[in-house]
Amino acid sequence: MSFEKNNIYTKNGIEYTFSYNTNISTVDKVKFVNTVTGYLVGNNFNFIAKDLFFDFGLISIFTDYDVSYIYDSNNSISKIEQLLNETNIAEIVKADMADSLLAELHEAVDLNIEYKTGIHKDIIKDEIAQILKLVESKMQEVDIKTLVEFAGVFSKYAKNFTPTEIINAYEKSDVFKKHTRKIEEKKRQEFENTINKIKQNQQLKILNTSK
Repeated sequence: MSFEKNNIYTKNGIEYTFSYNTNISTVDKVKFVNTVTGYLVGNNFNFIAKDLFFDFGLISIFTDYDVSYIYDSNNSISKIEQLLNETNIAEIVKADMADSLLAELHEAVDLNIEYKTGIHKDIIKDEIAQILKLVESKMQEVDIKTLVEFAGVFSKYAKNFTPTEIINAYEKSDVFKKHTRKIEEKKRQEFENTINKIKQNQQLKILNTSK
């Protein structure tokens, strides 16, 4: 397999080079989903370790890092946890991936888990959680209470609206525009207060100098 990029990861304070891809083929996507799901759903349902196995899948499928020792281990969970604690490989790969691909892989894993276990996720709860994550990453000084109220209106349509679509709708709504005006007014007021303080300090300096 050829790789798109090279980077440096740290392990126990020492730097190493590795290669990785920012996108993968459909075949590798299937392999990724099956790798993660295989660890999660077996004789036991290890959902608590989902994030652990997801990040390991990224290293296993997206990079040239040799994980064969983990597959061969009788204590693979501990080995995976140790790998993720000692390196920042998964973080580098995720930071360089398109948000849409990361979301696609998460959704594919979740759907595969549902298929294998028959346990269905709370779609509304998860959609709102994704909305909040998107907002935190894209907006400053957001009124979370207002956003939750807005998301609640759309949550019953969770199967028809993606989090991104809901955010786009929110950005175009009167609620968002009103909130944005409040933020701008607050910033304007803070700026004016700062300017006034600077002027006052300058006047005091002039008075002190003239004495």
